[in-house]
Amino acid sequence: MQINNPFSTTKNYGEMLRKIACYSTVVVFILLTILRSILNDTDIINNQIFQKWLNVKITVYSIQLSVIDVTLAIFVGVITRVIKLHDRLSTLLRIRKRFDIQQILKPIIKECSPENYPEKKQGKAIIENRHKLMRKTFYKYASGNPEYQHIDPHLIEMALDQWTYFWILEEAIFFITIASIPLIIYKKYFALAIFVLIIILLIVIMKASYQKSKIYAKDEVEEIISDINRKKEICKAINEILN
Repeated sequence: MQINNPFSTTKNYGEMLRKIACYSTVVVFILLTILRSILNDTDIINNQIFQKWLNVKITVYSIQLSVIDVTLAIFVGVITRVIKLHDRLSTLLRIRKRFDIQQILKPIIKECSPENYPEKKQGKAIIENRHKLMRKTFYKYASGNPEYQHIDPHLIEMALDQWTYFWILEEAIFFITIASIPLIIYKKYFALAIFVLIIILLIVIMKASYQKSKIYAKDEVEEIISDINRKKEICKAINEILN
């Protein structure tokens, strides 16, 4: 899960997955450290076996870190990468589904032949064939893979980078929510209130990121269909899939 610069622009899907996993690992480590400090007077922390592991330290850049915190954080980071947690959360909340349909597929279909796709019929057909339509009409021309970059690569990178941080925030909110559970159990309401405020702040930032992604998607769609030959190829694919 190594990335050279965690703040560099995301250039492809693989790098996006690595970056999300790395950030989530850091978030989990920070949350574990904070929870250990807040719950220091509880039975879960004062457990002798747990205390024994907490006392085992490693030194990273002259900083003493708990082995159990580091181990758990890395483990969770690997799991999030393997199962693509951001994608599962997106599916659960229908984030990418709504975005693909409203911001990419409908605008493209409208450009091809709006009179042939009444809204109700169009919506149902698009939902049923969303992944296939995205492959044939969008990812074929605007992918992080250089072989499928038929539009401005910079535009693709900006969109991919925006989504990367959106998913990082999504997973951070998920982990903070999970970390709030022991605060509720042990009635640490002040710390819980801070966690809730952080979640609200992250949601606000996510919404801003989402709006920016809509702008990038609009620009990508416009550039894809600006080429007459591409537009003909796309419209043909749409007719074959939806009819």
